[in-house]
Amino acid sequence: MGISFLRFARNALVLLVIAGLYAGYAPQQVDAFFPPAGPLAHSIHGLLPSAIVGGDQAVAATAPPERPPVSVLVGQVEKKDLPWTIDEIGTAQAISSVALRPRYDAMVEKVLVADGASVKAGDTLIELDSSQLKAQLAGAQAQLAKDQAQLEQAQRDVTRDTDLVARAATPVLTLDQAKTAVATTLAAIEGDDGDLDHVSYLAELEFRAGNSEEALRLIRDALARHRKRDERLHILVDLSNESAYLLALDRYDEACSEAREALARAVREKDPLWTAFALLHLAAAGALLGDRRHAARLMGFVDGRMAELQHQRGYTEEHERERVMPLLRRAFKDGELASLMAEGAALSEDAATAEALEIAAVGRRPASEEQR
Repeated sequence: MGISFLRFARNALVLLVIAGLYAGYAPQQVDAFFPPAGPLAHSIHGLLPSAIVGGDQAVAATAPPERPPVSVLVGQVEKKDLPWTIDEIGTAQAISSVALRPRYDAMVEKVLVADGASVKAGDTLIELDSSQLKAQLAGAQAQLAKDQAQLEQAQRDVTRDTDLVARAATPVLTLDQAKTAVATTLAAIEGDDGDLDHVSYLAELEFRAGNSEEALRLIRDALARHRKRDERLHILVDLSNESAYLLALDRYDEACSEAREALARAVREKDPLWTAFALLHLAAAGALLGDRRHAARLMGFVDGRMAELQHQRGYTEEHERERVMPLLRRAFKDGELASLMAEGAALSEDAATAEALEIAAVGRRPASEEQR
């Protein structure tokens, strides 16, 4: 009995000590759950070591230090395009496609643009082998010469047989056969001329290759055939190209003469595009002959007309413009050339034609190298 009481007393004392220590450690809990013991708990709290009762102070002492302010970059607000680049692997499909075909079948000699490259009207994409076309031309010319010789013979036969029939020295049937031979040969010659329609195209190929003399020979051959058949549009085109080839050869007199005829025909046909091209040739002649002011005004008119027609210059016309514009830039001060070209752009077609004819009427002496 005595032992049991001592054991109970010991356990009760241990519990009492633990309760006292807890009350001393957390007096606020004692105030909340058992207010009468609150003062005693606060008294015990004051007796405990600071390491045990530190509480808020210990937490504050061990709290991590505050982080420093975050650094930022400051800049001026401005409005501009935001680059947006997307790198992906895929297949691009065009909205629409255009089939390109040459006017004449030939082997591809050189491809001048890469797949997917941007191009504009007038750019040369592919160069074709012209040897086959030249061979066809030579064959057609030989056939034409043969048929012309046969025509001359047939015409002599008609003359001879006419005289013989008049003297009753030969039957009328022979004369009729001779006349039939003349008609047949004339028809063959007409067919030969049709086979030579690609001569103008060959001339352009030669000019692009830098062979201006050969281009001039071919275009004059084509012009003669077109004049014979009175093909007005072909004549106009041939005259325009011929004047460009002559300018490239520095043959200004002949170039002005052909360009004047081309201009007259284009105005008569009311063709604004070929009128502009003829004016371009005369403007180029003016610049090369030293009449830079009229040339600048005409170049302004031509640029305005091409923009109005929404038409790109061909290779021949662009080549000519690239030769002339540096001359005009060197001849005028900053802004003066732009002013003259703006004046030209405001001209009527009649006024521009009048200025072009003034260029064509000046003395045909080319500008010196210093002037150029």
